[in-house]
Amino acid sequence: MNISERLIRREEQDILEIGNIIKATYYGQFGEVLKAIVDGLITYDLTLNQRNERDVVPLSSDRLLGRLEGYQTVINKLELAIQEADSLREPIEEDEDD
Repeated sequence: MNISERLIRREEQDILEIGNIIKATYYGQFGEVLKAIVDGLITYDLTLNQRNERDVVPLSSDRLLGRLEGYQTVINKLELAIQEADSLREPIEEDEDD
């Protein structure tokens, strides 16, 4: 089964597998590069929008906000996948009253 199918199916084993893959890359050099690219895109869009040059058409506030939200959504999805996998690995605490 490929990763796209696992993302759609989202069974416990799928969540663990995807979380492991993302965790291994996100906290490594690839993750550093990815975060730097996202930070660069955010900085570029904000800087570009603040220029007062004739040949640069600033983005509308809605478009700029949409782009920034999109960049942050990518990072949030990756971090969420790691958190979901980690939570499935944690032992379930039994109620002590039983």
